[in-house]
Amino acid sequence: MKKKQNTKNPIRYAIYIFLGLTICLIIFSIFLFFRTKTNFLYNIVSSDIGNPNEIINHFNGLINNIFLLNLLITSLLAIIISFLYSLIRSYAKSKLTDLKEAAFFDPLTSLLNRKSFLNTLFLEVKRASRNNYAISLVLGNIDDFSAVNTKYGDDIGDIVLKDISAIIKTTLRRHDQVCRWKLDDFMIMLPETSIQGARTTAEKIRKKISDHTIMIKGNSIKVTMSFGTSVIEVNSNNFNESLEKAEEQLEAAKNDGKNTVK
Repeated sequence: MKKKQNTKNPIRYAIYIFLGLTICLIIFSIFLFFRTKTNFLYNIVSSDIGNPNEIINHFNGLINNIFLLNLLITSLLAIIISFLYSLIRSYAKSKLTDLKEAAFFDPLTSLLNRKSFLNTLFLEVKRASRNNYAISLVLGNIDDFSAVNTKYGDDIGDIVLKDISAIIKTTLRRHDQVCRWKLDDFMIMLPETSIQGARTTAEKIRKKISDHTIMIKGNSIKVTMSFGTSVIEVNSNNFNESLEKAEEQLEAAKNDGKNTVK
């Protein structure tokens, strides 16, 4: 089940806050201005009108009050603008992170998506051709995953996918890459690894998953995976053949009874 997206926009609320506080400051400023002006006129009228020093003193007091008022308003606006800038910047960073995750990662498993994996593989193949090493590929598929969805529902099926993803990811080396290739397919890239090394890694993952029990809402679920392997030879400029080979080997593993590595 997909989570309901949060439609609240903090920038809109920030603008409302800014406009509200600005209006309050304007009203407060007008009030203080007229109050100060009224006090000034009252002091002039009640003082000795013939004494110029009194008039000057009252006038200076009015100027000082207006200056302090402007200083107060400017300071408050600066604080408000700084707060809004910080809020908008934080919101923009959050949105940028969301966009980056949407562009590069699968939203359910948090693994690389197919497009970003292929881009990473392309760069790795270029690097491998310069440094003269092979790259192995492992394509894994959860056996009879449709039966899990049918029996327990799509929500539990999603949990199974996330659980399997975590097992695969924690089994790999730091510089290996794994992506969600299709619905229940996972493609793994193993730099500087021979075909024998790829099969050893796939066997390790297969055994971990086969021995693992997933506990969900009182249900005890066990699944298995089948794997197909291939290698991108040194100085190879085309990895599409290796991708197809991994798919062929996965199909052979399925035909051999599943829960196996080819």
